[in-house]
Amino acid sequence: MNSRESEIEGSVKMLELGAAPSWIKKEYVIGTDKFWLHDTCYEYAVLDTSKIPKDEIKLPEVFVLRTESYLAVSDTYPEAYRRLGIVHEVKEYFQKEPNKNSCVEAVGYELDQATFFEIRAKEMPEYLKFRLDFFDKLIKFYEAEKNPDYEEILTRLRHSRSYLEECVKANPASADSRPTGQHLS
Repeated sequence: MNSRESEIEGSVKMLELGAAPSWIKKEYVIGTDKFWLHDTCYEYAVLDTSKIPKDEIKLPEVFVLRTESYLAVSDTYPEAYRRLGIVHEVKEYFQKEPNKNSCVEAVGYELDQATFFEIRAKEMPEYLKFRLDFFDKLIKFYEAEKNPDYEEILTRLRHSRSYLEECVKANPASADSRPTGQHLS
């Protein structure tokens, strides 16, 4: 168990918000949220991206951030989807050591949990479109960095994007809402 996870009465887990990374100033945090999914309570911060100096700290336009003791989401991440983004990060990074399939497995888990967050069949096309665009933006962000250390994460992100593309193909309403052959930047 890491420093941010504690157990209550054996089976219930609390993922409490721990110490923020040193670059996150108090004024960047505009709120916190907490939610339950199954036997786990998740707590995370919401960061105001307009207050984070772009010339000092490079971050994607929309992001979910995790460290050993801190979970956060950007205020630009749609509020209705934030909790699923947090669930994804925890599944990918806290459950086991990340590997080439950990991101795509987390996407599958996140999609399985969507109904618990009021994302039902009629909302799923819009959610799939958001996630596909989210992965497109993350891939472009990491590619622009031209850092060889990012190849492993880029492989995981591309694998997840391919999986989401298959989900969109399987859900024609999603494909209708996304311009063919275009990726957002």
